[in-house]
Amino acid sequence: MLPSSFDASDYLKGPLAKRTDDANYIVSTIYRRQAMGAGHGDDDFVRLHAATLNKIVAKDDAKKVLEALIPEAIEREPDYVKNCYSRGYRLNRKFIGDKCTRIKPSNPRIIRALERESKRRKQGGQNDHINETVLALCNQLESQFHRIGINISHARELIKKLPKESNPFDRQTVIVEDLHSKNFQVFPTRWGRIYNSISGLHSDVRQSLRFNGKQLVSVDVKNSQPALLGLKVKTDFFQNHLIPTPTSPPDNHPPLPPPHH
Repeated sequence: MLPSSFDASDYLKGPLAKRTDDANYIVSTIYRRQAMGAGHGDDDFVRLHAATLNKIVAKDDAKKVLEALIPEAIEREPDYVKNCYSRGYRLNRKFIGDKCTRIKPSNPRIIRALERESKRRKQGGQNDHINETVLALCNQLESQFHRIGINISHARELIKKLPKESNPFDRQTVIVEDLHSKNFQVFPTRWGRIYNSISGLHSDVRQSLRFNGKQLVSVDVKNSQPALLGLKVKTDFFQNHLIPTPTSPPDNHPPLPPPHH
């Protein structure tokens, strides 16, 4: 998935000309994660983890390809603390009005690498550089996404009606096409938030989603986080104090006073 005016051959010259599929993969990875909303804050930079990237791109030229794309195709995060976290990248804003397009890889090495990575992810090996708890959650979320479907023709019509400012870089098309092709994305950030294949979907387009074949009424529960936090605190309190969680007050327990507002 690439911006329609992006052509890797515009940036890769000389010996790097053979690495167009590598450049396409790098740009596509950034493109998809930005579409999900995985950029931190308002600056839109998304992290590229070197170990994960090197499973697909040619290791001997990976850094050179990345450098060749900067800054005309992608921009690099200027403020960066080495060895603290992976560096951030984002698409150059000259692509903001582009429609997205699909490009099939032609390099057999890239094709085999993508097939290996797809198989590894299906077996629960996605994002293996993160801690076990977050990894388990990511794998569980990705497995649940296979129950999600989308009415693709309906979604495309809704996207056409969106104002331009609501669909920069044609991100909504990136998301719905990935959902339609079952190319699910689950991406954790270093702040603990987990982005996924519907987190960046516009509210107007979400009515095209289907769950077990039925239209979704709502995707998330508003203000659920305080309730979940309260439940977590309550559970931890009773577990740490070895007190069984009460299911009902004892018979001799005095009634609670009315709440104050």
